Amino acid sequence: MLALVFLAALLQNTSALVEEGRKRMSEQAFAEAAALFEKAAEREPSSSRIHYYLGVSLMRLGRAEDAVPSLERAAALTPRANPAVAYELGTAYLQTGQLEDAERVLRRAKDRAPGETRIRLQLGWAYYQLVDGEKAQAEFRYVLEREPGNALAHFYLGMTEAALGKLEAAERSFREALELDKTLVGARLGLARVVSQSGRRDEAKSELEKILDSYPAGSVSAHNELGLIALREGDAETSARHFEVVLEADAGHRQATYNLSLLYRRLGRLGEAEAMRTRFESMKDDVIEDRSLSRASSKEPEP
Repeated sequence: MLALVFLAALLQNTSALVEEGRKRMSEQAFAEAAALFEKAAEREPSSSRIHYYLGVSLMRLGRAEDAVPSLERAAALTPRANPAVAYELGTAYLQTGQLEDAERVLRRAKDRAPGETRIRLQLGWAYYQLVDGEKAQAEFRYVLEREPGNALAHFYLGMTEAALGKLEAAERSFREALELDKTLVGARLGLARVVSQSGRRDEAKSELEKILDSYPAGSVSAHNELGLIALREGDAETSARHFEVVLEADAGHRQATYNLSLLYRRLGRLGEAEAMRTRFESMKDDVIEDRSLSRASSKEPEP
């Protein structure tokens, strides 16, 4: 009964809703926090603070698309550009593929708070996604000058260097990232790719096997890379087996589908080859190969 009385009182008090929402955020109960902030936003639609907290809660739930309107509203209601709001909004734009918007918001946030390394890191990633390798490198290097132990910055720098064709530099960056955080599966995948491109395929396979052994979340990407290595080595049977594993886990994987259509034909499995070709042609027209930039120059923050 007392709990019901408390809840009824809470729902009548916007400030209490916000404080309870923040408490739930600190407990990482983001779904409950979002529900409280939604109620508070209905009461005070002109509060940038409430819209910010709602957007952050939705982001932590992996709902970037839902978070964008709340964060846009928070930004619009803030008299002066706020780095905390801009960071979350820029990140939400990145996660929803709105790259130009992400770059615009994060660049303005950088101008207002040039020393904020998390903003510089996200801005660099926006530049990478926009195929502007030189600007991406500059942002990641700025972060690393101030935070040499930032594993994610080393990883992002490695991705950029690899895309620019700077394989030795990329290898160093990936190794540094893994030295700092062995759980960075993306860095291990990147390392495997660059050593494979350098002709050290056995070493690449060893790195990919480490992912399969210890990090199930990266198994699809690891099998895809192993399939590509086997394809380059002319081992059609092994390559096909890896790509088949990829499609079992991700039926919409376009690269694996395309490669299997070719491999099945090479192996004389013509019916399966035709089925894969048809399946591939029905898929969304995404880029198959990795991008190359060498063609182009805990406690939530207060809003």
